[in-house]
Amino acid sequence: MKRILETLVVALVLVLPLAACDDDEGTPTDTHVDGDAPTDTIPDTVPDPTPDTDVTTDPGTEDTGGDPGCVSITGGICNLVTQCGCSPGYYCEIFINSEGCTIIEDCQAGSGTLPVESECTALGQCSPGMACLRYTGEETGHCYEWCIDSSDCSIAGRTCDVTVNFTDGASCTSVPSPYQACSVGCAADAGCDLFDATAGTPCPTGQMCARDNPIASGGCDIMMCIEEGTGALGDECIDSGSGCLPNSGCYGNPTDGYHCRAYCDTTHTCSTGTCTTLGSEGEPDLGICI
Repeated sequence: MKRILETLVVALVLVLPLAACDDDEGTPTDTHVDGDAPTDTIPDTVPDPTPDTDVTTDPGTEDTGGDPGCVSITGGICNLVTQCGCSPGYYCEIFINSEGCTIIEDCQAGSGTLPVESECTALGQCSPGMACLRYTGEETGHCYEWCIDSSDCSIAGRTCDVTVNFTDGASCTSVPSPYQACSVGCAADAGCDLFDATAGTPCPTGQMCARDNPIASGGCDIMMCIEEGTGALGDECIDSGSGCLPNSGCYGNPTDGYHCRAYCDTTHTCSTGTCTTLGSEGEPDLGICI
């Protein structure tokens, strides 16, 4: 399963939720979860997480660029990965046109300075060629490198496989980015328990234990604390974020949709449905009730 991030607004999926960093120009939309399954009744054990990103809708001070040889992906005047096309003092950023919910590259004055994989909390903090992304439920985002293929990732072992979605916080939601982002290193395991909120290392008040997406996060297979959701079992949910009540997660596939599913294992059986394992190396018996 591939995780999708959102710009802090995106987006890696928990199958835990992944969201983008908040700032005054957008509202975070979601973040990480698990799931990937055939197009039949069995949900995807590794859902394709799509982080949402809050992107500004106003590029600000106009820069017409000045590099006719710069090739953009959306037809804009610059390129997010190579950072070509902008005049000195400007950097290439991606914007959303709220009228048509389309995305285009344009030049933005100034730039952030944080290096790749640094923690961030808002758009514009990361260095050119990066975006502050987070999965839904995460308090803090990280600076993700934009990429077209893995050769664009500056850190050895990172792969260009993080899908990112954008939102303007109003009429446009889950608008897919034409660029992907490079994976980042694994976070520390929270040490929480999916079935017992008081066991292990309890999550802070208002948060719950969830399983991080092992594929979207570049091979991570950890437990993490995310914001508690309100979705009951069977409710529709966002593939890149949980949004579900404790002891459950958002699983499914693009064809059949994503729904809140109860977690199960050898000692926690399903009240309804059958326990289908998720293939976790750290938790080999962990599954969801389908």
